[in-house]
Amino acid sequence: GGGGGGSGGGGGGGSRPGPPPAISDTLLVSGIPPDASMREVAHIFRAYPGFEVMQPPSDRDRRYRVTYSTNYQAAVAMEALQNYLFDRSDPRSPRLALE
Repeated sequence: GGGGGGSGGGGGGGSRPGPPPAISDTLLVSGIPPDASMREVAHIFRAYPGFEVMQPPSDRDRRYRVTYSTNYQAAVAMEALQNYLFDRSDPRSPRLALE
């Protein structure tokens, strides 16, 4: 018999099994202030498992591209960071929008 290995936490049938599966392992991120450094921005996304690489916006598309190892890891980061307030000390600070 082999037992079902899985890495997910067990537990009593919660109403939310986890984030929905992401369509892609790459998130498109807007709402980052133009004066933010790449290091500042990467620090936010690096906190989530599976972070691989971040690409800055291009002239064509003003969104950052953040890639994770798997679609699931991208979905976890997306759920956690959607509407993230970039600068908590500034009430006018933009909020992140991830897709």
